[in-house]
Amino acid sequence: MTFVHLTEHQVAQLVGQGCTASDWRLITISTGCDLVRISNVHFYGTVQIGSMAGSHVVDGVELLCGIYRASVSDCIIGDQARIANIGSVISNYVIEDGVVIQDVASLVADLGATFGNGVELETINEAGGRGIKIINDLTSQTAYVQGMMRHNPEFSKRLAALLDSKAAADRVEREFYEDIYQFVRGTYEVKPKLEKGGVKTISEVALAVDLGGTNLRAAIVDREGALHHRKRVETPRTKKEVLDRMISLLSELKDEAGRNRWHVCGVGVSTGGRVDFESGEIVDSTTLSPQWQNVPLRDLL
Repeated sequence: MTFVHLTEHQVAQLVGQGCTASDWRLITISTGCDLVRISNVHFYGTVQIGSMAGSHVVDGVELLCGIYRASVSDCIIGDQARIANIGSVISNYVIEDGVVIQDVASLVADLGATFGNGVELETINEAGGRGIKIINDLTSQTAYVQGMMRHNPEFSKRLAALLDSKAAADRVEREFYEDIYQFVRGTYEVKPKLEKGGVKTISEVALAVDLGGTNLRAAIVDREGALHHRKRVETPRTKKEVLDRMISLLSELKDEAGRNRWHVCGVGVSTGGRVDFESGEIVDSTTLSPQWQNVPLRDLL
C-alpha cells in the first residue's frame, strides 16, 4: 500500500471538517483513504492512516469506518478501522486493520512499554514459587520448562536470556527506532526540545528497519527520534524474500529522503536475538526461522 502526504486541498478539507494538526506535514494517508470519514480529529506528531472504507456492526448498529471526535498522537492506523468518541487521546499505538476503538477515555502506550511481556508470574507456588515469564507467543511447553527445569541453572539462564530478548523485541516500536538512530550516529546526546511555536528543520536522517517474525517495519528517523514515511509489510517466509523486501523498502525510503533533500547518514536494523554489532551479523534469532543464523546482514544490505 502506498502512503502520501496531504495536499493543500486535502488539508483544507479536513480543517473544514473540524480537524487540526500540530504539523500537517507529518500526516500521511493511503491513496484510497476517504477523507470524508475523518472529522473533528486533532492530530499530534506523526500519524499514518489507512483506507477508511467499510463499516462495522457495533451494538447491533452498522457504523462507518473512520475517525470521529478523537485526538490521535504518533499512531499507525490500519485499513477499515473505526475510532470514535475518545475522551482524551490515543497515543503511540499501532492500530491494526479492522479494529474498532470507541467510547474510551484514553489509550496511551508509554515508550518502552512491554504490555506484560517479560513479566514473571508465580504460577507454581506449591513447588517452591517457580515463576514463569510471559511473552506474546508463550506456549505450554515453554511455560513448563521454565517452571520445571530450575534444577538446571545453565539451561534456565539461557532460556531466560531468550525470553528477555523476545520481550524486548515487543516493546513499543518507536523506542527501537530512536535507539537505532543513536546507534547509527554513534551518539547518545539528549534530544533537543522545540520552543513553543518553533519549526523543526530536518537535514540529516537515518533509515531504520524492525525485522520481526510477523511484520517488517521501516521508517525514516530524524535527529529527535521522530518517524517519517513509516512502512509496514508482512514478513516474507524465506530469508531471500525477506532480504529482497528489506532492500526494496530501504530503497524507497532513500528515494523519499532524497526528494526531501535529507542526507541519509546510515541504516540501522533491530531484531530479536543475538547480534554482533562489530560485524553487523545476526548470530541467531528468536523471532525468525533457523535460516537466520550467522547472517552477515550488514554486508548483504
